[in-house]
Parts: sequence; C-alpha cells; structure tokens
Amino acid sequence: FTNLLHEGLQVLSMHATENSLDEIGDFLEEVVWRSPNIVKLCIEATRGALDGNIESPIFPSIANLHRLTTVVIRHHLLNAHLLSALEQLPNLRHVLYYNSEPSFRAGSATNDQLPQSVVPDAFSHLVTLSLRCSLGELYRYLSQAVGKGIAPQLKGLFILIVSRIKPANLRNSLLKIAETFPLLE
Repeated sequence: FTNLLHEGLQVLSMHATENSLDEIGDFLEEVVWRSPNIVKLCIEATRGALDGNIESPIFPSIANLHRLTTVVIRHHLLNAHLLSALEQLPNLRHVLYYNSEPSFRAGSATNDQLPQSVVPDAFSHLVTLSLRCSLGELYRYLSQAVGKGIAPQLKGLFILIVSRIKPANLRNSLLKIAETFPLLE
C-alpha cells in the first residue's frame, strides 16, 4: 500500500486489529514522510487492538503528522496515550470519536482515559473535542489545566460520561469546564 502514498494525499482511514499493530505502525512511519499533508485521520479498530498498549507503534507516528486538523476514532481508542500524542499537533482542530456499539454501560471504562498531566498550551487550535471519561477524571484533568492555556479556542466539548453521575460531581465538573474553556458555546 505504500505505493499509494504521495504528497497530495490528505485523508487516511485505516482499521487496526491486535495482529496488525506492527504493520500499521510501519505503514504510518511511511505516511509521515511520503504523505506529510494528511489533514484527516480516521482510525477504526477491533476492541482490544490498542487498549492498554502503551508502547503502540501507532502513537509516535500520529504525533508527527503535523498538518492533521481532524482525528476521528472509535470511542474505545480515545485514551490518555492517544491524547498525549495529539496534544501538541499545531493544526489540530477536531478530535472526535464515534460509538458504533448499540449500548454503552456506565462504569465500563477505567480512570486512565485522560493524560495524567497537562502540557502547557496543549491543543492550541482545537475547536471540537470529544472525550470519554468519568466526571472525577475530567475534574482532575481540568484542575491541572487551569492557567496552562489548554485548548484556548475550544467551542465544542462532548463528553461520554462513563461513571454514575452524582449531582455534586456534575456541578463541580461543569464549573471547572466553564472556568477552563470560557469560549464554549
């Protein structure tokens, strides 16, 4: 497939399975230097393909696609490691997930969906962000983000809450969201 890569290629969609991670990692390394103008990346994966795979060969290559403006991924792939790879991309405007499963049970995710720390000026041009996390984890992450200039242009925040909602947690998280992202509409 590397013969199909060229500088004019702007959209790339791929499907990862547990058995194809190394191949996809190698392919993405080729994409970085053969098709540096990719602006939209769509990643589909079977459950378990990237779950908990901290050393995934995919993440470093994604972090080197500096012209990316949009990333669309399956909801279970949106994790702390991918967000860490995306946070310094200079042109990234949209991080979106889709949920192709008919139902989603609260409490089915761990508290490692968001990075443990916040890099100053992360997501500098981000306009739309979809997250999948617990309210407690969101509050922790945003508490670290205050004053660090995270996503100053964010106008759309979509959160799939994966924990039982307690009124106090919801109130605290909403206040922290308003404090961190004043441009939200």
